[in-house]
Amino acid sequence: MIEDFRFVQGQRYTLACYLTIAVAARRAGYRGVCAFAECADYLDDDSKIAIGAFWSPTYDRWTLSAGSRFRHVFSNIPQIR
Repeated sequence: MIEDFRFVQGQRYTLACYLTIAVAARRAGYRGVCAFAECADYLDDDSKIAIGAFWSPTYDRWTLSAGSRFRHVFSNIPQIR
């Protein structure tokens, strides 16, 4: 199990959400952290809801994290030994 290393304040998406998107993107052939966010943009609303998307009243749609957040999360995951 990977512990969530981020501070609780400001967390909108779970670590499991990021990891689910990353695994799905890799299986779909996407490479690179920013490509994971691009892959997430192509998901339908039901898939976004299933992995923990956030409803944005401003944009009136389900949203997932941006590429810069993926980069932050994946560059700071502690090494498993």
